[in-house]
Amino acid sequence: MSNNFYTRDDRGELAPNRGGEFQGIGAYVYPAQETGTVPLFRWFISNIFDHFYTTDASLDLTATNPNAKREGIACYVFPSQQADTVPLYRWWNSQQGDHAYTLENVPPGDG
Repeated sequence: MSNNFYTRDDRGELAPNRGGEFQGIGAYVYPAQETGTVPLFRWFISNIFDHFYTTDASLDLTATNPNAKREGIACYVFPSQQADTVPLYRWWNSQQGDHAYTLENVPPGDG
């Protein structure tokens, strides 16, 4: 199974222990809340080995998947476009059961 994992920890948390390969800096984010930012929550869905990120604080993935576990706040981001910022797009690959996040509005691997 495939999994895209994002972290503020430059050691990669557990990613290297699970076969993860460092691919570089994906974005610059806030480690603590700043004016106008909201938490970006990280979930792990163990049955498909997928990390899911969302700013929706009310989302409860366990309601539809008992294998989902909320792992806390990954970082803080702006919920809407600010000066000198770009959107972060979320893609779903149903064949691999994986979410991917990119600054390009094209499916990962197609750009």
